[in-house]
Amino acid sequence: MEKNPEVKKSVSEKGSAPSPGVKSPPSELEAQAAKPGIPKAETASVVREAAAGNAKIGTDSARLVHNTLGVAEYRCGRSAEALATLMRSNALNEEKEPSDLAFLALAQHRLGQPEKARDTLRRLREVMKDPQQSGNPESQAFLREAETIELDRVFPADPFAR
Repeated sequence: MEKNPEVKKSVSEKGSAPSPGVKSPPSELEAQAAKPGIPKAETASVVREAAAGNAKIGTDSARLVHNTLGVAEYRCGRSAEALATLMRSNALNEEKEPSDLAFLALAQHRLGQPEKARDTLRRLREVMKDPQQSGNPESQAFLREAETIELDRVFPADPFAR
C-alpha cells in the first residue's frame, strides 16, 4: 500500500490518522459549492476559481478542470462562457472527448449557431465510432443529449421566433 503524503502530514500535524471509512471534511471549495441555496451561477464561479489555479496542475488535470467548468457554465445558463471554456477544453483533448463536443454543440445551438452546432454534432458522432467511446455509457448519454438539438428543427422551443 502506498503511503499518502497528505495523510502523513495530517498525522504529524494533528497527532492521529483519520479512521478508515470516515470521510475527511470537505475542502473550502467543495463546502462552498455544496451549500444549499447558492445560485447556480455562484457554483460555477467556485469551479472557475478552481480552474484559475490550473497553471499549477498537470495537463490531464487542466483538461478535466476545463471540461468540468464548461459543463457547469452550460448547465448554469452561461452559454457564451461555456463555449469559450469548452473550446479550450476541446483543444486540450485534441477534439476526442465526447463531453466537450456534446456540450459545445449544445452551447452553439443555444447561442443561435445551428450550423456550427450540427458540425460539432457530426464530429461527436465520428468520435463515438471509436470502440472505447461507443462502449462508454456516459459518452452515449452525452451523445443522446447533444442529439436533442436536431429535435429543435421539428419541434422548436419557440415556434414563433423564426
